[in-house]
Amino acid sequence: MNVFRCKTVKFGLLTCILCTLGLNSGAWAKVTVRDMDAVRSLNVLAPDKVQLLNDFVREHFDDMLAAKDAAALSAASSELTGQSKNIVNNEASNKAYSDHYAAAVKKFYPNVLDKADNVQDKSMRKQLKIQVATVLAFTDNPAMINDILPLINNPQAEVRYWAIKSFTMPDMRKYLSAAANVSRSNEVHNAIKSRIASETDATVVAQAVFAALPASNSGLELIDLAVSKRIDMYVNWTIANEVDDLAIINKLCDMLESNWVQENTDKGMAVKIATQAVMLYTVAYQRFKMSDYQETGKRLNLIGEDSYQGLLNVMIDGEARFLQLAGNGSRGPQFVASMTRTKTLDKVFKDIFGSNGMIDSEYERNIYKTAKKFKGQDLFKDDTLVYMVLIDKPTDKLIENAENLAKWKNKIKVGAE
Repeated sequence: MNVFRCKTVKFGLLTCILCTLGLNSGAWAKVTVRDMDAVRSLNVLAPDKVQLLNDFVREHFDDMLAAKDAAALSAASSELTGQSKNIVNNEASNKAYSDHYAAAVKKFYPNVLDKADNVQDKSMRKQLKIQVATVLAFTDNPAMINDILPLINNPQAEVRYWAIKSFTMPDMRKYLSAAANVSRSNEVHNAIKSRIASETDATVVAQAVFAALPASNSGLELIDLAVSKRIDMYVNWTIANEVDDLAIINKLCDMLESNWVQENTDKGMAVKIATQAVMLYTVAYQRFKMSDYQETGKRLNLIGEDSYQGLLNVMIDGEARFLQLAGNGSRGPQFVASMTRTKTLDKVFKDIFGSNGMIDSEYERNIYKTAKKFKGQDLFKDDTLVYMVLIDKPTDKLIENAENLAKWKNKIKVGAE
């Protein structure tokens, strides 16, 4: 009886302690997305709600570090990126929530990166670093700039991609576009330029174009460098994600139509931007033709189906954008429909660059007559479109691989029949 009474007293004391700690009330329960949705709907965050936000971020970074497979890692990362902004239609509240969230991310992400190299599985180790970079990007807050800039030079291309993509996010872009923050935007542009000068990943290079703020000298320099890099990658057959070049061409054309270019006293700026768009399109066209390579007496696709589909979009929609820029947007693209004719393409370019074309009439410049230089060569000469930047001829190894692939596909086809 005494033993029973003693155990009862001990149990009662333990229950009191647990109640005091809040375990029975769920205070130590994990913060859920549903909990965070309630926090995101508040105009003002009381200290306990800020603590809830911090707990959510900490717990999900811990989940990322403890993840045993890619699915669990992605799930934790997605929940973090999904809660980075509130759902209140109030600018001050939006900023306050974003600042609290960014502060929590800054506090807890370093622990994950510090321990990432201790993860035994090589694939998970790489994915963990990529997912951390993704969370930083979607945090979309200027407070993260100092954390993101070092990642621009990370050994993993995917991490570099997300680091640069951070500067395409809406709030980050709004901050860097403000006149008061021009020194900060220059710092970002210069950091990306330094990376792109030696970058070998085509997708990372494309992101640099999208991250650049064109209404600044440092932004224009970054665009010039990145587009030239993409062109070089077409030339030496290291290009990838060719469909990105449609977005790049659209951005360059948007720049040509913008007030800040049309009102700029430096007329050479418009010519340079237009020239970049033209040359990017022409090297893309040359690569597109490699989908039906016939110089070996056989018809070979040297670029693969994904590249073909991406370039098809560049050809059709890119031509449509040029036509729109030249004031002929109502006429549908015709260039790809007839690959043996080049008059359509030549006509498009003359509408933009030739005598009485858009550039000539808007800026009183004619780059058919004024031989502009690109890679040290005349771009246009004697009113005739000339592809002065030519992609390298395919290597014997590339042709051999295409032939082997064609044979394998034919065997599969015959076997299926």
